[in-house]
Amino acid sequence: MFNIMKVLPVLGKAIQGDVGGALNEGMKAIGLKPSGDTSQDKKSFEAAVKNATPEQLQALKKIEYDYKTQKAKLEIKKERVHADDRNSARERHMTMKDRTPSIIGISLVFGFFALLGILIFTEVPIHNQQILNIMLGSLGTMTTAVVTYYFGSSSSSAKKDEMLRESK
Repeated sequence: MFNIMKVLPVLGKAIQGDVGGALNEGMKAIGLKPSGDTSQDKKSFEAAVKNATPEQLQALKKIEYDYKTQKAKLEIKKERVHADDRNSARERHMTMKDRTPSIIGISLVFGFFALLGILIFTEVPIHNQQILNIMLGSLGTMTTAVVTYYFGSSSSSAKKDEMLRESK
């Protein structure tokens, strides 16, 4: 059985969800005219890819490469926006000499470990356990954000920072 995902993994995935008109672009590259019926167009496209000439496959591979390149550029742009946002928050904190973020951060970390201690060392009534677990999860998430704000994030973020530097 023919599997377009083996021939064109990225474009095939985009076509299955018809991301950004990928199906229409693929059809045009191999000389098919889109009918407007997505289901029928997918079948026609898959049949045409089975019998595509080397030149048509090369055209499809170029579309796939362009798609991957554009997606990577958008990912870098998105990460740049997030990095700029974090940096502006840190710069504001340093410039304003505002103690509010520090107080909130200390309170959240203290609250997280206090609640964790309560759950470990005391017996919580059954009807309160669920709400305390929800609070623990929320405080754990906020504590992670505080640590990331003050000390930076993981090594994968360092890799993204490196990619951003290379892209400039």
